Amino acid sequence: MAITQRYVARGRSYRAVLKALVRKAWGPSETRQLKDPFAGSYTLGRAIQPPLPLEQLLALTEVSPIHAACIEAKVADAVGRGWEWVPASDDSEFDAQEMDAILEDITPDWTFQELVRQAAWELEALGWSAWEIVRGDKGQVAAIYPLPGHTLRATPDPRIYVQMRMGQLRYFAAFGSGLVLDPRTGQEADLPPEERASEVLVFRYYNPRSPFYGLPRWIAALPTIAELVAIRDYNLGWYESSGTPDRWIHIKAPTPEEGESLADALTQQLEQARGRAHVTIITYASAETEGEVKFLAPLPQGRREASFLQRREDLIKELLMAHQVPPYRVGWAELGSLGGSAAREMLRAYRAGVVEPIQTVLESRIDRLLGEDGLNLPARLRFSDVDWEERESDAQVVERLVGAGVLTPNEGRQWLGYNPADDPALDMFYLKGQPIGQLPEEKALDLAGQAVRELERALRAALDGHMTA
Repeated sequence: MAITQRYVARGRSYRAVLKALVRKAWGPSETRQLKDPFAGSYTLGRAIQPPLPLEQLLALTEVSPIHAACIEAKVADAVGRGWEWVPASDDSEFDAQEMDAILEDITPDWTFQELVRQAAWELEALGWSAWEIVRGDKGQVAAIYPLPGHTLRATPDPRIYVQMRMGQLRYFAAFGSGLVLDPRTGQEADLPPEERASEVLVFRYYNPRSPFYGLPRWIAALPTIAELVAIRDYNLGWYESSGTPDRWIHIKAPTPEEGESLADALTQQLEQARGRAHVTIITYASAETEGEVKFLAPLPQGRREASFLQRREDLIKELLMAHQVPPYRVGWAELGSLGGSAAREMLRAYRAGVVEPIQTVLESRIDRLLGEDGLNLPARLRFSDVDWEERESDAQVVERLVGAGVLTPNEGRQWLGYNPADDPALDMFYLKGQPIGQLPEEKALDLAGQAVRELERALRAALDGHMTA
C-alpha cells in the first residue's frame, strides 16, 4: 500500500485515496463511472455511506480476470463441496435428508446451494452480503431470497437496512430484531404480516473503519488491480494507435517539393487501401526526375513494452498474495524449491487462512437462521472441506501427464474440475514444455520416450507407496 500511504501523507484522506484507486482500476473514461444511487439518502441521513463504493467494487470483478478467478476459487473451495449436519445439542436427533428438504422448501427461486454461493461470492467481492428472510402469518420463516449487497445500505439505526432499486426505496429489519416496519417508510407500524417489511440476514467481515460495513480482505490489492488495468489499457492503446510502426517508407527526390508531392501520393494511396489484405502502390515520375522509394524494416519495439511483461507477472503474483490463493488454483503452474511442487505448503496456508475463515463467517450467520429466531431446527450446518490430499495428488498426476504429452493443458484443467480456457495453445500437446508439432520427429520421439519412462517410474513409486500404506 505504498501508493496509498504516499497520497495520505500529502493530505488526502484514506477513504478518498482508496476511492480514487477504485475509479482508476475501473477505467479512464468518466462516462463509465457508476454513480451511487444513495447519494441523496446520505445527505438526508437516511443511509450510511460505505467506506468504498460497492458498485465499483463489484465492477472490479468484471475488469480483472485474475481477481475474478481468485474469488471464484475461494467460493468453490469454501462452499462448493456441500455440507453436513451436526446436532444442535448433545441430545438432538434429526434426519439429514429431512433437514436438506426443509432448506430447499424455503428457497423458491434458487436452491440453497446457490444461495450459499451468492453469499460467499459477495462476501469476498464486497466485504458483505445479505439474504432476505420472509416470515409467514405465524411468524415462521417462509422463504429466503438473495439480496444483492451493492443495492443494500445500513442506516443510523443498526436494526434497519434500506435497499434502492430503480429509484425506489425498501426498508428491511435486521434478522431477529423483532421490529415491525413499514417497508416504504422504515417506520414502526402495526401492520398485518403480508404488509410488513422483510428481515435481512447480513454476512460481513469485521472492519475497524466502519461498524456497519465490512471490507473485502483483498483491499490492499487495489493499487495492484489499478496498475494491471493501466498496463492493459496502455497495450491496447499502443497497438490501436500504431505505436509500433509496421513499416518505414523513405522517399528520396531531387527537390523537397517533388519529395513532398510523392509522399502525399503515397499517403493518399495508403489511406484508400486501409483494411485491404493486399495493397499495390503505384508511383510515377518524369524521365528527367530521379526519385527513389524504400520500404525499410520496422522500428524495433521499445523496452518499455518488454518490461511490462515482467511487471505484469509481478503484479499478478502480488494480487494472488493479497487473495492468499495458490497460483495453480487459477491455472498458473508455479514450482517450489528445487523445482518441486509447492502445492502442499500452499494448500495448508490456503486452508487455514482463507477457506476456513469464509466457512466460519457463513456458518455462524446461518446458525442464527437455523436457531430459535428462525427455523428452530435440531441440527446445524457445517460446510464440507476439500479433500486436500486427493486434490494435491490429482494436481501432481495431471502435471506429469501434461508434461509427458499424454494430456493437453485444457484436458488437465477438466480433470481437476475447471472449465477449459479459450487459448488455442492450451489445446496442444507438449513434451518437456515444447509443442510436439513444432519439434523434429527424432527429437519428439526421444522426448516422448523419456517422458513415458519418467511417468512409469512415478506411477510405480506411487503404487508401491499405496501398497505399503
